[in-house]
Amino acid sequence: MSVSNSSSFSPAPVASPGYSQYLTTPAIAGIGMMPFYYGLEDKSKLQTGLSPAVRSLRQKVSAGFTPKVPVTVGAIVGGQLLLQQGIESRIFSKQPGIPLPLSETVASSAAVALVTSPALAVFNGYTTGKTIGASFRELSIPQVRKIVGKETAFVVGVSSGEWVAEQVKKHAEIDPEQKVLNKVVDYTAAGVSGALGSVGGHPFDTGLTRLQNNPPLAMLSIKDSFKAGLVPRTKAVAGLSLAIKVGKDVVDYVTNSPK
Repeated sequence: MSVSNSSSFSPAPVASPGYSQYLTTPAIAGIGMMPFYYGLEDKSKLQTGLSPAVRSLRQKVSAGFTPKVPVTVGAIVGGQLLLQQGIESRIFSKQPGIPLPLSETVASSAAVALVTSPALAVFNGYTTGKTIGASFRELSIPQVRKIVGKETAFVVGVSSGEWVAEQVKKHAEIDPEQKVLNKVVDYTAAGVSGALGSVGGHPFDTGLTRLQNNPPLAMLSIKDSFKAGLVPRTKAVAGLSLAIKVGKDVVDYVTNSPK
């Protein structure tokens, strides 16, 4: 997502404009999630009062290398991209290249989270070992409220990534010709903004996981909801945000390179 000033945010597709983005965006997100998926498994364990399995780094990373992870994440991101663009162009009359105010970005993000809540419930349920059918059957209004809360916070957090990077470059007076330094700032901002978005919505995520438990578990205090699984989830989301940024740059480089 791109940002033009301190008060305006505008979602941007991961890939270059055109129909190809509907293939490349899900692919980048799905593949990017694979090495960090174990963090979501660990956070779900901690959110339900269990201890994560003791695994080597190799075992942790390999946990996401199954077809379900990239397919599920890719489908969700692809659907959210289509919906986000449709809502912003039709409801908020967003014009290409012109950012929306933060309030409208929040509203569109919440709408997307609401519409895609069944898919998001399935993915979170998957981290706890639930089947797709069980997640669908047990989806409830309280779960949807938690999903909307966590996804809205995440999108707003991630949307600030490019804006943060631009502000750092501006105030540090970084020369655009310093390619390596500029990329370091870009990637750091992507990871940090993803982490902050994750932190902002974490109590909602904890609530969702506890509601999806069988039987559902009692809600925790806000403080305890923040603490339960915060570190592994934040690491996973920060890693995914960084992977998406790197993937976007790779796709842009390949598609824009002289043939």
